[in-house]
Amino acid sequence: MSVIGEFFFADKYRIIVNIILFFAIILFVILIYLVCSRKISSFSISFKIMLNVMISALLSGIGYLFNWKNDNNNNLIFGEGIICPIQSVTLGLFQTSRESFLVVLSFLIFLNYKNPNINFDDYKKLIEIMTYLFGYGIPFIANIIYIVEGGYGKSHLFCFTDKNIISIIHYSYIIILVLLNFYFTFYIISHEVCCKNRDEDDVWDEEDTSCFNPLLNRLIYYPFAQIISLSGPIYYRINFIISSEEELLKDAAGICAILNCLSTFLHAFIFALSNNLLNCKKKEEIKENKNPLFNRDMELKPY
Repeated sequence: MSVIGEFFFADKYRIIVNIILFFAIILFVILIYLVCSRKISSFSISFKIMLNVMISALLSGIGYLFNWKNDNNNNLIFGEGIICPIQSVTLGLFQTSRESFLVVLSFLIFLNYKNPNINFDDYKKLIEIMTYLFGYGIPFIANIIYIVEGGYGKSHLFCFTDKNIISIIHYSYIIILVLLNFYFTFYIISHEVCCKNRDEDDVWDEEDTSCFNPLLNRLIYYPFAQIISLSGPIYYRINFIISSEEELLKDAAGICAILNCLSTFLHAFIFALSNNLLNCKKKEEIKENKNPLFNRDMELKPY
């Protein structure tokens, strides 16, 4: 089989991954076009964070395209040269940055929920700088350490963490990020489970009559996306540590890639839903809100 044939049809898992990513890239392009077609003079902090969550999810999925084992000869399509560490870094970096940005998003909403009178405008630049440092800086430094320690290499279907200790550190950190996001999100949910009267200065939409705040109605979907997208990788890594059966590990790696690639759709859909990108109305009046965490100056109400 030619290299092109191997790229598209290495095995059943590779075929499914290619199909998922093909449609995910199309969806991403459509959403970016919809964003650019709106009259926008500025973006809110939460909008920028959610955009980076979607981008990180997509790049994490695209990382699986760089290399793959052929089912017939058990060799990587593009060998173990420079492509292998590039794939490893892409998967490790953007998988971590996706969860890091989600923690920042849920933390800022949690902070605003606890103290609605916080003026985020006074700290907007600092918040953005800290957000990008946490979202991309820490994962980048971690990946440099993994490379120096020789923690990346050929796995059972693609290139990723090759040492058990690196795998444990990597996924332990991701699990901590997920748990933090769960805590911040479900803390707000537990306090919003019943309808409550809202003060005049509450940053949430005062005209909303649902039991949940408008932004929380969107934020609540992220934990489910995390469970789906990370269940495969965690399942694979557990088998990677406790099992030596080659076929079982290959199947686990394939499931890992498919579920992680599904996060490209899940996070793109949440982004579109949260910012009314699927709304057919061209214009919708918005109420002025002085809190830059939630509103951005555009024709369509983002939350």
